[in-house]
Amino acid sequence: MASVRRSQAAKERVSYRWNAALEEWFVNDTRGLEHGFTLWERPPGSGEHFEIRLAVRGGLRPRVEDGRRAVSFLNAGGRTVVNYAGLEVWDADGRSLGAHFQAETNLLCLVVDDRAARYPLTIDPTAQQAYLKASHAGATDFFGRSVAVSGDTVVVSAILEDSNATGVNGDQTNNSLLNSGAVYVFVRTGATWTQQAYLKASNPDRDDQFGTSIALSGDTVVVGTYHESSNIIVGKVLAGRLPDRLLRH
Repeated sequence: MASVRRSQAAKERVSYRWNAALEEWFVNDTRGLEHGFTLWERPPGSGEHFEIRLAVRGGLRPRVEDGRRAVSFLNAGGRTVVNYAGLEVWDADGRSLGAHFQAETNLLCLVVDDRAARYPLTIDPTAQQAYLKASHAGATDFFGRSVAVSGDTVVVSAILEDSNATGVNGDQTNNSLLNSGAVYVFVRTGATWTQQAYLKASNPDRDDQFGTSIALSGDTVVVGTYHESSNIIVGKVLAGRLPDRLLRH
């Protein structure tokens, strides 16, 4: 195949054309980081199937899961660093093709059954570590307005969340304080992320936008409330230890 190597970038998508037949691409959007391929023509010698062989570097070890349609990459300590899942392959007519992952030493093989397929083919797994949602999600909460990460802890703000709860893990269901804001704490154990805390200001008020800014270090989180309006100061910063102590200010 003639070499036509070139790269292109447009908005959330970056692509690299390895040759006339193979294009590799990445899309970074709300679903995570997609890493896929487009095969514009049938590979030479392809019969019932073909393989794309990917080198695994950085001391990671691939573990094939979910009916061979997902892969977890483990570090030397056995911890999952990133997931590679949601494998789908379809041809030019939109027909779904059989495909699976196969792990070998320092290699990850992507095997596709292309019998009777009409080219080009699209190969589309999604690489992401986690998909996090608030326990009290609202359509206009602005979940993700600020994010802080430290070790196995992620803190995410939703500055337009509306509950009237106070402190840690209060009642999330009362939406009487519009745009008062909230902060959610997620902790990773192994490959699993769980919400550990739901944080509100000690004196929430309408339009405070608690969580406008966040800082996290170890077990301490600092939360900015840009529109807090007490008569002591304009604005307020709350700090507290996580996960087992209440916020203090």
